[in-house]
Amino acid sequence: MASLGFYAAWNAWYLLLIVGVALVCWYAGRRIEQTDSERIKRRWIALAVSVCLVVLGVFKYFNFFSTSISDGLNAIGIGADPFLLNVLLPVGISFYSFQALSYVIDVKRGSMPATRSFHDFLLYVSFFPQLVAGPIERATRLLPQIYLRQTVTLVDIRAGVVRIMWGMFKKLVVADTLSIYVDAVYSDPASQVGPALLFATILFGIQIYCDFSAYSDIAIGSARLFGIHLMENFKSPYIATSVTDFWRRWHISLSTWLRDYVYIPLGGNRTSRSRWYFNTLATFFLSGLWHGANWTFVVWGALHGAAIVIERMIGWPTTGADARGAARLLVLLRWLVTFSLVMCAWAFFRADTLSDALAVFGGMGQGWSGLSVPTLMAGVAADRIFAGLGLFFIVFAVEALWCERMDIGTRGAALPLAARWAALLALLFGILLFGTFGSDAFIYFQF
Repeated sequence: MASLGFYAAWNAWYLLLIVGVALVCWYAGRRIEQTDSERIKRRWIALAVSVCLVVLGVFKYFNFFSTSISDGLNAIGIGADPFLLNVLLPVGISFYSFQALSYVIDVKRGSMPATRSFHDFLLYVSFFPQLVAGPIERATRLLPQIYLRQTVTLVDIRAGVVRIMWGMFKKLVVADTLSIYVDAVYSDPASQVGPALLFATILFGIQIYCDFSAYSDIAIGSARLFGIHLMENFKSPYIATSVTDFWRRWHISLSTWLRDYVYIPLGGNRTSRSRWYFNTLATFFLSGLWHGANWTFVVWGALHGAAIVIERMIGWPTTGADARGAARLLVLLRWLVTFSLVMCAWAFFRADTLSDALAVFGGMGQGWSGLSVPTLMAGVAADRIFAGLGLFFIVFAVEALWCERMDIGTRGAALPLAARWAALLALLFGILLFGTFGSDAFIYFQF
């Protein structure tokens, strides 16, 4: 009831949607388990998949496809106006739909038994810490924790509080501060000089990491206060030395979901080389489309898929582990190439339209001579932006070095009492002194 109340505080009518999706998938799982007929199982799983996809299609993609078809007809001389639905996108719809779908598929595969309790399943789908923006939990991981009465320990409380404070610091101090500059430049990219466009694109890469990983930190920390352990969603993605490695570290709950329920069923890499290329590109096409109903997201996903295919074609190492001596220079070079590719792709993710994204790349080579600080900063206070950037490097160092093998909540909970309180107070004062308190929602709320 608390989780549903949390969701209803945003829009009570859309409770019918999330409860309806949960009811269909729960009932389908029960019927799949009760029959030995593969034909009947396929029918029930087809029903569950269809309901989830129809819900996503109507609320998230209908206007996108309608506009795309209309534009295509107009391009060949057939006049057509798009039919648009004036509906509000339900918050978290992409996340809870994927959670419900993975449950039905796992029951069909025999990976887990169907749950008899609709109450338990509804809690799995609507669990409030990760309902709005993930991580996308698996039923095999979260439902067993829901079945059992959780014992909340002092370590859980310590780890949860540290994790929540860390997430709030990343969101309010780093992400929201950098967003001021990014928004100023990307609001009209055609009027900006090249250095500003390049700087804003890099800062957006930092912003979106600190924004999205901050939500995951707060979700994981909040769940920990109830004795629930959610999966890690990020693992220092900007130290990746290949795009393949980047996706092992970025939005892990989505990348592993697509791997297990799209990529592997298509054949994975146990196919011919050309088929593997298709499987990879198709998976990343869906990844881009999952993020938003806009061709900018589709291109962003396609760029990542193409980069992974090219890495495979040229034999690009997917990790820099155990490098020694001169090999470290090659690892550094691979990191630099990967970082540059990932940052360039973010321009499509951030731009409002494809034309804006192309304007960003078209303008990057201009305005480098006679550059001044006011021109570079696009009217935004330089000291504030560079303070936010400097604090990001602290975040980066803590996560990449101190928390390489253990999450920051657990690591923080193990600190001596004085050190733990000093860290919490430092985070609190950092938020109060440097935080940007506005109306910026988490970026992934829109998905």
